[in-house]
Amino acid sequence: MVSALAMEDIQSLMEEGCEVPPSSIIRLNALGIKIEKKPEFALASLPRVALCGDVLFRQPTIAQDIFIDQMLEILNDDEGTKLALEAYVLAHHDKDWFNLPRFPKLFATKCSIWIKTHLGKETATKVRQAIDFCKYGMNPNDGEYPVYVTDETFEKWFGEAGPLSLAMKDYVQACTFGIAPETALRATSPRLTAMIQRAAILHDVKVEAQEKIATAEYYNTLHEIQEQCRKARDEKLKKKNQEANEVKENG
Repeated sequence: MVSALAMEDIQSLMEEGCEVPPSSIIRLNALGIKIEKKPEFALASLPRVALCGDVLFRQPTIAQDIFIDQMLEILNDDEGTKLALEAYVLAHHDKDWFNLPRFPKLFATKCSIWIKTHLGKETATKVRQAIDFCKYGMNPNDGEYPVYVTDETFEKWFGEAGPLSLAMKDYVQACTFGIAPETALRATSPRLTAMIQRAAILHDVKVEAQEKIATAEYYNTLHEIQEQCRKARDEKLKKKNQEANEVKENG
């Protein structure tokens, strides 16, 4: 069995130019499987997806969440506009959502035309439920309360975000822990939560009671492997440069 969480973290190290020993891969994979096997464990969850007609919606990244919040501050916050905006954004996860378009109203028109073209035969309720599933999930035990399941409870919970959106608050918190802004923006909400929890553990910040021991074991192990691999990489590069300089001087 392969841990998707461990695979992603190991791949990131390899992209940094590190060589990860087989023993470290096996060790991290075992710990990753240990936490991913638990259905209630939110930190290791993969992005949620939903198919509506021929359109595939995907759980938004932090950048997409912030983008939607900013657009709704400019546009009319009516249900039709919001539905078209969210549908377009969640169906185009590969686009660059880091900056607002120069002409937000023209962008809103583009969203309206797109949703009529690709989802015109679907009911608004079906589209809304697909989007809400990607954004919030459907199991109240996950702590993600979709609007069509909990009604007023969700409105109260969501409204407590204050002047900053929930996504923006997570983004700011991630940055205060030293997580790269670009990395935080590309993460989904559960993934960013995992990164924040890892940073909290590594900074000896007290985590909430419901966090599992397996979480600390995994991320502390990952941190140890990262340090060892990066140190080995740097020493190898330093040795290679020294040898190159010696050859140049003797040549």
